[in-house]
Amino acid sequence: MENLFKENKILRNKPILALLFFIYILLILPFLGNIAFDAVVHFVVAERFSDGHPFLYNISDTQKVIASTSPFWTILLTVIYYISGQFSPVIIKSICILLWLVAGYLLNIAARDVWGMGKFAKLAVLALWFANVSIVKNSLGGLENILCAFQLLLLYLYLMKSDGAFKFKENLIIGLLLGWTVLTRIDAGVLAVVFVLLYLFIK
Repeated sequence: MENLFKENKILRNKPILALLFFIYILLILPFLGNIAFDAVVHFVVAERFSDGHPFLYNISDTQKVIASTSPFWTILLTVIYYISGQFSPVIIKSICILLWLVAGYLLNIAARDVWGMGKFAKLAVLALWFANVSIVKNSLGGLENILCAFQLLLLYLYLMKSDGAFKFKENLIIGLLLGWTVLTRIDAGVLAVVFVLLYLFIK
């Protein structure tokens, strides 16, 4: 009987949850259709690479420039542009949305398993992640920021869930994560190195 009551309660709340989700989608819709200015620069550089004009922002300009602060993101965009052409912005935005959702899931795991938060505290953390305008804007703007957040959360969880006895496999995984993060953004890479050093010092 108790389970039936809980089930009916969930069913009664479904219309409210659906309405809240619809309102939420309407609120983030401008961010879904928007591309940040810095992301446009990345897109143009990647498009030039895929067209066979590396390090050119304007094809008519013969002066070579390095207009990308994220080598990995630029390589990823170049491959996507080469494969999908005009549909590239849609694919890139889809990747950003997926990374945003997965990073939220990793944050949920950290709040539950590492920080030992209760239900309401955990919901508050997730609400901050999915409702904070700055986070949503940066996550859905087409930049590499959300990939950095995903990488740092992944590295953090890997360290926190390890037993501290690093062997070849563990060192290899940490090294690959650090290298990947550095290639994505140098400042995120520095933060990742600080994470690892602090973990080793504390342990």
